[in-house]
Amino acid sequence: MRAILAFILLILFSARGHTQSYIFAKLQGSPIDTAGWNFSGSAYIGNITGTGNSEIMVCPAGNFLSGAVFYKNPINLSLCNRWTAEFDFRIFDGSMADGLTFCFLDVPPSGYVVGGGMGIPATANGLKICFDPNPNCFPLDFGIYPKIEIRWGAGYDECWKQPTVDNSTGNLSFVRSNTYNHAKITYDNGNISVYVNDVLYVTGYQQFNFAGYLGFTAATGAKTDNHSIKNVTIYTDIPPSDAGSDQTICSGESVQIGTTNQAGYVYQWSPSQGLNSGTVSDPSVQITNNNSYDSIQKYYVQTALSGSPACRSTDSIIITVKPVLPYSAFVTADKTNITTGTPVTFTATTANLAFPINYQWYKNNQPVGTNADYYTDNSLNNGDSVWVSVTGNNS
Repeated sequence: MRAILAFILLILFSARGHTQSYIFAKLQGSPIDTAGWNFSGSAYIGNITGTGNSEIMVCPAGNFLSGAVFYKNPINLSLCNRWTAEFDFRIFDGSMADGLTFCFLDVPPSGYVVGGGMGIPATANGLKICFDPNPNCFPLDFGIYPKIEIRWGAGYDECWKQPTVDNSTGNLSFVRSNTYNHAKITYDNGNISVYVNDVLYVTGYQQFNFAGYLGFTAATGAKTDNHSIKNVTIYTDIPPSDAGSDQTICSGESVQIGTTNQAGYVYQWSPSQGLNSGTVSDPSVQITNNNSYDSIQKYYVQTALSGSPACRSTDSIIITVKPVLPYSAFVTADKTNITTGTPVTFTATTANLAFPINYQWYKNNQPVGTNADYYTDNSLNNGDSVWVSVTGNNS
């Protein structure tokens, strides 16, 4: 009985499973978190079927509009040869426009792109997974649309003889509908698979050996439809990098950067200046700044799996080092010749200390007074000593 249950669980999981373990990029949340993503053309965050700004309108229902949303960091498929993208998409509300595409392109789109090209620039090279509701191949045959197409090369043409599945049997009518559909696209060493709602519809084979950007394009052309996406997650074999938060330190001060070490990861920091190690997850930084101005040092960390060190992610941190200045403090008294019981006020003057400044006064090495730049005493005797310790906000 246990063996049967284990087999059933494996089948259920594999329908939505993915081979990669690390989230490379995502568009999720309410409101949707777009950190790391670049918008161009008519793309915007909005409410298409829901609330809370949890959806991305890649291209709205208007004539001759286009839009694009691409992640800012590239993947180099000559080094990292697998990724999986999962997302929900919706094409509806108008008069059957040109469609939506998930792309891996050498150059992300910017600005206007003619509708018939699904928003894909004619010079953009790479992989395009196209959800195409509207015919642009002659003679026009509306009966086989919508189509799901795998396209590669520069630009886009739905008439190319590359892997395509059409609606001639009526099994793709849902592609353009009022409800969201779930897509999963996998790339594995040139093997391309396209699933919709957990059903494999089309496969292809084409290898890419350059660094490219993952994202979405859409366009309307002479007709109209809303083209929207949500719940986007892209998985890769690249573990995440974390250089830590930017920090400001004093000259000669030591500070730790990076993150907790993860077993099976390898780390490489650059440049090496000021680091106690360039191959640990959390090195310490110590820099002397002998200038009269702040010194800025940017460090980069690359993180990879020990089994494939060339496939790596990158993060950075900026360390601002305050200069060495001639800090000073000295004390003056308002009287220098007194009799017993005469009050004397001592005043501290400082140089190059940042506010707020803390004061601690001492009389014969015992703490006295308050946290102020002056101290008054009317019980002084011959041989008494008065001094002050000051600490500025710049340590």
